Amino acid sequence: MVFIKNKVSIIITCFNQQLFISECVQSVLSQTYINWECIIIDDGSSDNTRLICENYASIDNRIRYYYQDNQGVTISRNYGFEIANGEYVHFLDGDDYIASEKFAVQIEFMNDHQDIDICYTNHTHLFHEKKISVQYKFKPLNGCPLKELLYEYDYGVSIPIHSAMLRHTIWNKDEMPFDINYLGRYEDWVFWVNIALKKRNFYFINYDFAVYRIHQLNFCSNPIEVLNHSTNAMLFISTKLFGSDKDNFLLSRQLLLMNRYQDYLFSSIQPKFIFKNIVDNLVLFLNRFKNRTLKIKLDIINFISFKKYLFQIFISRKRLSNKNFSIISNNCWGGRVYKELKVPYFTPTIGLYFFSSCYIKFVQNLEYYLNQPLNFIITSKYEKANNLRINKPYPIGILNNDVEVHFLHYYTKSDALEKWNRRKDRINYNNLFFSFTDNESCSFEEIQAFDNLDFNKVFFSSKNLESIQSLIWLKQFTACDGIGDIYSNPTEYRKYFDAVDWLNSITIQ
Repeated sequence: MVFIKNKVSIIITCFNQQLFISECVQSVLSQTYINWECIIIDDGSSDNTRLICENYASIDNRIRYYYQDNQGVTISRNYGFEIANGEYVHFLDGDDYIASEKFAVQIEFMNDHQDIDICYTNHTHLFHEKKISVQYKFKPLNGCPLKELLYEYDYGVSIPIHSAMLRHTIWNKDEMPFDINYLGRYEDWVFWVNIALKKRNFYFINYDFAVYRIHQLNFCSNPIEVLNHSTNAMLFISTKLFGSDKDNFLLSRQLLLMNRYQDYLFSSIQPKFIFKNIVDNLVLFLNRFKNRTLKIKLDIINFISFKKYLFQIFISRKRLSNKNFSIISNNCWGGRVYKELKVPYFTPTIGLYFFSSCYIKFVQNLEYYLNQPLNFIITSKYEKANNLRINKPYPIGILNNDVEVHFLHYYTKSDALEKWNRRKDRINYNNLFFSFTDNESCSFEEIQAFDNLDFNKVFFSSKNLESIQSLIWLKQFTACDGIGDIYSNPTEYRKYFDAVDWLNSITIQ
C-alpha cells in the first residue's frame, strides 16, 4: 500500500460505549491538524454506539465506520490498521479522548525528526464516576527503552496507546501491529515490548494531550482482573526472551506482582469476600509457576508461610481493639501496619521516610513541627537522597527549614502536600505510637535519643543493643548494616514483634 504523506490514520475501537464515544470522536474532529482519516471499528456493540458512529460518518467523509462481530481489541485494531493509508498511525479507544493540538504538535516534531518512530505525550487519568482528574508522574522514555518496558512497565513507566503517534513503516508489509498470538488484556504492554524488540526509537514530549478514562465498565476497575491479565502478558512476553534475560525478567515481574497482590489484600474494602477472592487468586498465581523449569530457583516466597501470614493478618484485624491509633514512623513500616489492619491513616507519615537525624528532631517536638507549613526543596542535604532521586525524582518536603520529609512514594508535590495536611489533621495525640528503624546513617546517639523519649515506641534494629529498652532485634539482619527494607519483608518483624499487642497495650480514655 502507498501511504499518503503526512496523513494520520486514527483507529478508534469501541464496544458498547454509547456514553463516551461522542466525546471521543469529537476530540478527533476538533484537531487543528486536518489531514487525517478516522477509522471506527465497532466490535459488536449492542447499545446505541452504532447509531452514534454512523451519524458521525454521515457528516464528515474523513470518518469511516465498520461493524463486526465481537472479536476483541487486538483483532479490531489490526483490522483498522490493515485498511489505513496514512503515513502516521494513531490508536484511540472509544472511552478516551485527546487534546485538539495533539496531531499538529506530534506531526511537526516527527517530520523534523525522521529518526523518531514513536512520539508519545503525557496523559491524565480521569476517574469518571468521581469526576476527578489526576496526572501521575511517569518516567519519560527515549531511544530504545526495552529494559524499562520489561522491568518497569506499570511501575513508574506507562504509555497509554492513545498518547502515541507512530510511523506506519514500523511494521513490514503484511505485518500486523498487535500480536495475534496474544488476545488477552494488557495487550498494550505486549505491543510496546514488540516495538522495542524491533529497536525502534521512542521520544517523549511533555504535553498533556491524552485523557485516559477509568470507569466502572472498563477493565482497569477490577484489580484482580488487572493482576490476572498482567500475569498472562508477563508469561507471553517471556516467550520472546532467552536465557538469563528471560529468567531475570520473570523473577523481577513476579516479585512486583506478589507485592501488588499484597497491596490489594491489605486495602480490601469487604474483608471476608475480597480477602478470600484475593487469596484464591494468589494461590492460582503461584501455582502457575510451580512446575515451570526455570534456571533460577523461584524462592520469591515460601508459599506455606506466606499463606499462613495472610490468615494471620485476617485474625489480627479481629484482635485489634484500639482502632484510632496514630503511628509516627520514620519509614513505610507504619503504613504497612495500617494496611494490614485495614484502618484509616491517622498519621501523615505514610509513603515517606525521614533520615534519622531529622526524624529524631521531628518526634522530639512533634506538635511544633506538625504546625509548621510544609514547603518543598529541590536538593536534599543528604547525598544519598540526591543520588536516589536521579532515577526516582520524588518530592522533598521541609518543615521549619530543618526537617526534611522524603515523599518516596509520591509523584507530585501537590499530592504530597494534600495528603500530608489531610492526614496530620487526623492525628490522635492521646493515642500515639512511634516506630524507628535503623539504617546505615543511624548513629547510636540518635538511637539513645529516641529510646529516652517518654512515649509508646519500638526500635527495630539489626544490632543487639541491650541498653536500648525499646529494641526489637531482628536477628536475620545481624550481618547487615541496618535491617533492609522492612516494608517489603512483612513476615520478618512479625517473628519478634506483635504489632496488635503493642497497639492494644494502652487504654484510651
